[in-house]
Amino acid sequence: MSNLNTILNKLGKIEAIHETNLGKHEIELATIKEVDSKLKSFGLPFSEISKVQGSVSSVQNSLRNLEKGINETIQEAKQIEVKAKELGINSGLETGLKYANEKLKQVAYANSLFARFVSEIEKLK
Repeated sequence: MSNLNTILNKLGKIEAIHETNLGKHEIELATIKEVDSKLKSFGLPFSEISKVQGSVSSVQNSLRNLEKGINETIQEAKQIEVKAKELGINSGLETGLKYANEKLKQVAYANSLFARFVSEIEKLK
């Protein structure tokens, strides 16, 4: 009988070892799933960036249109200046032209910033 008790005791210990090992594997599996979930969540901010990119494109289009409008107005003012000089009169557009050229530089700079931003965002995709 003592042999039977010894064998049963050993079987009980083996079952306890198996349960411990299974528990350990379950914990490792849970940890792997948790880390995997965290890794997959890194994509979420990039979807938000895509939304921002649409807004940036809209601003960029507005800046391009503004730049085009300023350029056209500057060209018109220059033509008026030439005609005014031919007639021997002062058009009084010098101050306005200087201001428009400064604004053109600012708009062109802002446009280049947005273009670089879009370019950098594209690299992240």
